[in-house]
Amino acid sequence: MSRGSFVLACVLLVACNKAGGDGATGQGKERGACYGNGTCDDGLQCMSEVCVRPPPADCAPVAEKLASYRLGNYAPRDERAKVVGELTAQCQAAKLTVDEGACIVKAQSRYDVAKCPRPLLEELVADGDGCQVAAATVTRVLLQELGQGGDPARVEALRPKLEAALADSCVSDLWPEEAKRCITGATSSRDMSRCEKVFPRDLGDRIGQRIKPLLEELTRAMM
Repeated sequence: MSRGSFVLACVLLVACNKAGGDGATGQGKERGACYGNGTCDDGLQCMSEVCVRPPPADCAPVAEKLASYRLGNYAPRDERAKVVGELTAQCQAAKLTVDEGACIVKAQSRYDVAKCPRPLLEELVADGDGCQVAAATVTRVLLQELGQGGDPARVEALRPKLEAALADSCVSDLWPEEAKRCITGATSSRDMSRCEKVFPRDLGDRIGQRIKPLLEELTRAMM
């Protein structure tokens, strides 16, 4: 082997060892090159084409905020403490960044949390457009206003169907962002009525047509 070939082989060997080393400097990893689309693995940020770890989130307020959305504001103290502990550990394990944590803490509703880069709550992770939360809120308020009566089992069986129909309408009919935000913050029919002004009239008609069969079935179940 000529001297030139030997040097080239050594250079290639060193390059391969660096690329396939311990993984810490691999693409998308900490101190490694960013992916081609300018992103890195979860918990890392791309800066000057290198993946770096930003300051971590303060997980205590993050967990407190998420516990309120998961349990409500009136859960027993011991139950809340348990959930806060679990969510704190989840936040730490996920290595949430300071910006990701701030997004959750500043959120004014479940809809806002769902729009954060990493919502943490499983029920919100897949709901980036906020439609599932909005649909669940409308359904909950509707059944709450109807009260008890009729066949509870039949009524409860209609809950997921109604939620699915409303979520489908939200996606397909393009509910306005302001409308979704308003609905998600509602806790009563009075609150919900205030949201009517941000719904175009024709959209309200389309929603009504989509859920009309389910509402008729719900009415029969309540008799």
